[in-house]
Amino acid sequence: MDEKVFERLKVMHKNLAGSGIILIDGIISEEIGYEIEQVIDKVAESKKHADIYINSPGGSADAFLSIIAKMDAMSKNGMMFTTMCLDMAGCGAMLLLAAGTKRVCLKKSRITMFQPLWIKDSEKTSSDEGMMEAGMAILKTKNKIEELFGKLTSKGSKSLKGELFEARTITSGEALEAGIVDYIAG
Repeated sequence: MDEKVFERLKVMHKNLAGSGIILIDGIISEEIGYEIEQVIDKVAESKKHADIYINSPGGSADAFLSIIAKMDAMSKNGMMFTTMCLDMAGCGAMLLLAAGTKRVCLKKSRITMFQPLWIKDSEKTSSDEGMMEAGMAILKTKNKIEELFGKLTSKGSKSLKGELFEARTITSGEALEAGIVDYIAG
């Protein structure tokens, strides 16, 4: 990511944090995920409620799982999170949407199920041992995502769990039915 763009993003997040607003926009890398965790900490210093606005196709599974773990820890300290899908919540962003205390999507929102995880580092997958290690890492992450999905979506986990890793987009109504959101706005 361009350093100037990242710096502008950090300034924007810090300015919005004073109002209890966190914006998840675009593809979320581990670097941006870490920045979002810092913003959650900043919001928690002065407020017990944060509004997380989501418009993201997804990104790093590790980044989203880490953000959700941070939200879970803060929730145990009494912090509440309203998550709202403004347009798109894909892959990890779908889990983030489901992790809110109050979960909302707009009527025209698009929620995309997880797509298969692939290892980007060709050096790690150039040997049989590396391929086996990468496969085990993917399986471990997949199991963690399935477990988290079941925990966050008590209503719909059985109906969508088998479809969780199919690349398909569901409507806001299907997201409500699945327990990913509690309300549909607009």
